[in-house]
Amino acid sequence: MQGNHKNMKLLKITSAGVLFIVLFGIIAFCIDYYYYSWTSFVQPFGCRYKKIGPNKAKLYEIYDLNEIYYAIKADSNYEVNLLLEGKYLKLTRVFNEIIYQIEISNYTTSNGTHTEVIFSNNSNRFDLESNLIKLLPKTTANYYISQNINTMIEGFAFSENQKKELKQNVVIICEPTATLGTWR
Repeated sequence: MQGNHKNMKLLKITSAGVLFIVLFGIIAFCIDYYYYSWTSFVQPFGCRYKKIGPNKAKLYEIYDLNEIYYAIKADSNYEVNLLLEGKYLKLTRVFNEIIYQIEISNYTTSNGTHTEVIFSNNSNRFDLESNLIKLLPKTTANYYISQNINTMIEGFAFSENQKKELKQNVVIICEPTATLGTWR
């Protein structure tokens, strides 16, 4: 009986320790994402470059690029280009002198029509040492980059499902400042 009591006490202590570690990890991730996304305390070397990814994401919703073009064309915040006979739409907006772009393209294969999206900025990446990025707070770059892209998506004449799908594809990718064997 005495042994079971000690085992239960040990199990409670172990469970509390595991719970503490998991909660600490979640809190550290959130702090890292919102406050240290450029310099990072989780990634000891931080990021030198950031880019919006993935490079090409396949979309499942149906996007009428002609309809989107005409709905957004009148908004002076955006530069809108419809190319390739309505199969390619490029939406551009400037936030703090940084150009953000969303490119949506429809293409047809033997399996039917598909849509892809590409997110980018001036140089397709945010460079820690560039003059433009100095306009963003260095510690919260992920948040501001995502917020700007999401603001663009919200401003479009998309259905709620289309907006949700586009937002789910916004990923901020970090290229480390230092790689194995290289220190800056």
